[in-house]
Amino acid sequence: VLGGQILLMALSFMGIGIVPKTMDVNIEDYNHVILCGPIWSGTLISPLRGFLGKYRSKIKSLTFVTCCGSIDEDKDGRFGYNRIFNKVKKLMGSKMKYCEAFPISLTLTEDKRKDEKAVLELRLTEKNFKDEIKERFNRFISSFTSRSSMHSKAEMVH
Repeated sequence: VLGGQILLMALSFMGIGIVPKTMDVNIEDYNHVILCGPIWSGTLISPLRGFLGKYRSKIKSLTFVTCCGSIDEDKDGRFGYNRIFNKVKKLMGSKMKYCEAFPISLTLTEDKRKDEKAVLELRLTEKNFKDEIKERFNRFISSFTSRSSMHSKAEMVH
């Protein structure tokens, strides 16, 4: 397991996408895809990169969601999630509709959010999925549901 994680990290940091196994569904049957995965040290992980590379031409519309270690104040920094959002937007072009980040540090108290050791040791669980991160998630779901229903109504008009 550890060897696989090290290989995955190395491939991710080198910008090499692992092509995921073929899915049991035809992605072209879906009007919108929500791709969710982690960002490691400001890097799009290899399986996500591979998925986007393999299915980019078949995806009609994309929302990218991440759970990451960076904090909102550092979102534009070297390891910030906006760097990855911009890479995904560049790769997907007009198909990229929305990006959202859920920094796991939101589960920590305010005084520990910049404590790198605390963030690295943190794992998102049902127990700590509350307060600010849960509120952000609920806002995302609400706004996504609103956007989806607007698109559905617009598609019905055509």
